Amino acid sequence: MSVRSGVASIAATRSLQFAALAVLTNILVGGASFGVVYLLSDAARLTEAAVGLEALRFVIVGVLLAVAIRYGVRGLQQTRDGALKRRAWAIVGLVVSGLYGLLILGSFAATAVLYLFVL
Repeated sequence: MSVRSGVASIAATRSLQFAALAVLTNILVGGASFGVVYLLSDAARLTEAAVGLEALRFVIVGVLLAVAIRYGVRGLQQTRDGALKRRAWAIVGLVVSGLYGLLILGSFAATAVLYLFVL
C-alpha cells in the first residue's frame, strides 16, 4: 500500500471549489446586474448598461471557470495512477466549468448581438 493512498488531490478539490465559486459569483453578479438595470430609468442607457454588466460578468466568471478547468486538468493528471483520490471531483469540476462556460459565453454573445441590432 502506498503512503499517499489516502491523500486527496488538492488540484481536484480546487477544481470543484472554483466551479462552485463561479456559479455562486454568477448568481451574485447577475443579481447586482438586475438591480442596476431595474433602477436605471434612462432607456437609452439601459442597453449600454446591460452590455457592460454582461461583459463584467463574463470576465469575472470566465476567470473563475478558467482556473477551475486548469485545476481540473491538473487533478486528472495527479489522480491518473490512483495514488491520489478525488478523481471524480476533478471530472465534475471540469464538466461543470465547461458547460457553465458555454452558457456564459452564449449569454454574452446574445447580449452583444442584441446590442448591435438595437443600435
